[in-house]
Amino acid sequence: MRRVESGRDAHGNPVYTQTRTAVSGCSVQPLTTNEQLAAGAQVQGRWRLFGPAGLNLDGIDAIEVNGRTYEIDGEAQEWPDLSGRADHVEAFLRRVTG
Repeated sequence: MRRVESGRDAHGNPVYTQTRTAVSGCSVQPLTTNEQLAAGAQVQGRWRLFGPAGLNLDGIDAIEVNGRTYEIDGEAQEWPDLSGRADHVEAFLRRVTG
């Protein structure tokens, strides 16, 4: 989901408009998960996204897989193949529930 800042709320926080685009050839793999009981039984998980070369992701974007939304965590990186051509994109994802 491409997110573009479209204004500010009453507290001065950014408000985003989302545009959905289907992308094939992606894989999302689990990395870690932990539970924060002090924060009210909050579960935080991290995943790694592998996507096709040229996949354009910003740090405020999100992806949706099987009905679950994951936030881009950091900057997506494009990886070259052995000849130096763009091969694929990797990005870390996070999801917080609770």
